[in-house]
Amino acid sequence: MKKSLLTLCLAAVCATATAKPYPAHDMGQVLTSNHIDISAADKIYDDLSTHAGMYPPQFDNADDKAQATTETRALITLFNGMLAENIITPEHEHYRGMLFRLARLNWIAHNLDVPDAATAADKHFQQLLPLLSGKEKTDIQYEYGSFLASSAQIERAIPVLQAAVAGGNKKAHKALAMALLAQDKKADAIREMKTYLQLFPQDSDAQHLLQAIETGNIRRENVSAK
Repeated sequence: MKKSLLTLCLAAVCATATAKPYPAHDMGQVLTSNHIDISAADKIYDDLSTHAGMYPPQFDNADDKAQATTETRALITLFNGMLAENIITPEHEHYRGMLFRLARLNWIAHNLDVPDAATAADKHFQQLLPLLSGKEKTDIQYEYGSFLASSAQIERAIPVLQAAVAGGNKKAHKALAMALLAQDKKADAIREMKTYLQLFPQDSDAQHLLQAIETGNIRRENVSAK
């Protein structure tokens, strides 16, 4: 499955983010012979989200990326196993949280070029959404729509992001703007980005994006997953 990358082509040289070192982790602390330490697993999950939660992932070197890929696969296997073995069932209070972790971890895996990870992420988001209502639902619609847009499924992403916006998720305006731009709906994209900036006027990245959209100094690239 392809990834979609909207790349700014500003008149000045585009600044690139400097990746922070990826921390070392001890997977042995997560799973022992008779205990699963979810807090230790979530620490790894948080670090993975920081470095590979969005595309392109940010790592200092290939070894760090390889370590992150291995840990992502390990957590996915662990959490899938917890569901398969009924350690956490649909009636369990943490079931929805587990589905969300699996959705995000598979999104991260997709960003790390793991085959079939996007399909798994899609499945877990679809399993999760019917279980939610209110703000929880709109928050996940924002996440799901952002995932669909980042995996080059723009036509599916837009109605999900529109639902998030309609439900009151303010951050979704920015993601919706970029999805609309990917369909060459420039006027609609500008409208959504301006709405977002009214809500988040301190977001300098969004200010630069709006300027780039208005001047046409932006392009869309499709990046095929390996």
